[in-house]
Amino acid sequence: MREAVQRIYRERKALSASLKDMSSAVSKLDAVMIGVALIVILFVCLLIFNPSDDISSLIPLATIVLGFSFVFGNSAKTIFESLIFIFSTHVYDVGDLVLIDDMVLFVKEFGLFATTFRRVDGQEVVAPNSLLASAKLIHNVRRSGSMWESTNLQIGYETPLEIIEQLKVRLRQYMAENNREWASPGVEIWIDSMKFQNCINLVIAIEHRNNWQEWGGRWARRGLFMKHLRTVLEELEIGYQMPLQPVTFHPSSMPPPWMNPADGASVSAAPTLNPLFGNAGMLARDPMRTVTPGIQVSLDRF
Repeated sequence: MREAVQRIYRERKALSASLKDMSSAVSKLDAVMIGVALIVILFVCLLIFNPSDDISSLIPLATIVLGFSFVFGNSAKTIFESLIFIFSTHVYDVGDLVLIDDMVLFVKEFGLFATTFRRVDGQEVVAPNSLLASAKLIHNVRRSGSMWESTNLQIGYETPLEIIEQLKVRLRQYMAENNREWASPGVEIWIDSMKFQNCINLVIAIEHRNNWQEWGGRWARRGLFMKHLRTVLEELEIGYQMPLQPVTFHPSSMPPPWMNPADGASVSAAPTLNPLFGNAGMLARDPMRTVTPGIQVSLDRF
């Protein structure tokens, strides 16, 4: 009950902020239109008070209009695109959760030229409306219905298919017990791929009853589901282990015989090596080659 009241309060607060921003955008548009109307009235007055010389009076005005078109042409284009984006398309309202370029953003406020977003970590992002209208794909989460998400699971290749079916049944039972948060049946499991007969890659898709407007609630539901999934996997003894990898040694990787002298042999007979190089240059790589010390080199710097 408390969560429902808080959600209603947040929605009403976002609605009032959206209406406030809309009235602010309308007031700015009103100021722009008043300026355009004054310029038109000025032209009409010049034509009325100087009817005998209409063409000569319009020539300097045309020069002024042409100059203003170079100065304010881009601004006029931006205003027109923003008007279409705000009043006609109307992609979002204040408080909506949107996804833009895989970024999770909350709409904080929008104006005639730009929109201010708030990221989930608290940072604010300001984006021009003309850019959002022409070059960005906006996903509105608030206006979406029930939403799906998926997670990948890797299990052993020897896992019986009956165990995978039992996993689906157990997860659907969990969804039915928590039907206020999850849809029905709420979960689907598919075999995505099998690599080298070593492992099976599963895709587990879950359906939330509501959308992800409550971003923290979405992650809370997902966390509880993942905990239950871990418990079911342990009860059904579903797991995965990396296969054993064979390890082989090349004969040339073995140390030379004089490194391990036989009983009674003199260790001093072995050649002296630079400790920086270990046994480098001392291995006999063919039968015709004798074991002799290599060239001693000391490193100063690289």
